[in-house]
Amino acid sequence: MSIESFLIWRCAPVLAGIKPASLVSISLKEYPEAEKEIKLIAKANLTTGLSFLSLCRCSERILVYVYRRNLLLTALAAAGVKEYLDDAGYEKCICIEQKLSLLEQKLVNDRKKFPHEIGIFLGYPLEDVKGFTKYSGRNAKYCGYWKVYGNEQKAKLLFREYEKCFIRSHSLACLGVSFAEALESLSA
Repeated sequence: MSIESFLIWRCAPVLAGIKPASLVSISLKEYPEAEKEIKLIAKANLTTGLSFLSLCRCSERILVYVYRRNLLLTALAAAGVKEYLDDAGYEKCICIEQKLSLLEQKLVNDRKKFPHEIGIFLGYPLEDVKGFTKYSGRNAKYCGYWKVYGNEQKAKLLFREYEKCFIRSHSLACLGVSFAEALESLSA
């Protein structure tokens, strides 16, 4: 599978416009030219509303954050999120770029303390991010694409939508369509 097909599959809900962001772990053993190829994909998709950010890199893999700026702005504007992020150290960050830069610093500089607020940047509900932190990942009401501590029914409906996207995107990836074609097909 090409890196382009891999990203189509892994970022399907983002491409479909139902999730603000995905964090994709890419093996450098499997995709040794991943960083170069992602830059080309990002450049070819500048006008699509998608952004690509390499958040973390080690000798074995890179973590690429793929996001829709408009949906991320909405997620960050949700009730209680600003206060939560302020408490997590983002109080001086005015724009998305500053917030993402701090998140990147936290991922790189303090590998012993994972920044659980990353869930907010992935579009998880605040109550689920808080619940995960409070209960150290235990006692969830439901486990799907994340651990649910709040509205289980709403999460299950969203998980079903994600699943539909993943199925469609896998078919597109197997057909070898371009990232732009997949974006058009999934967001239709």
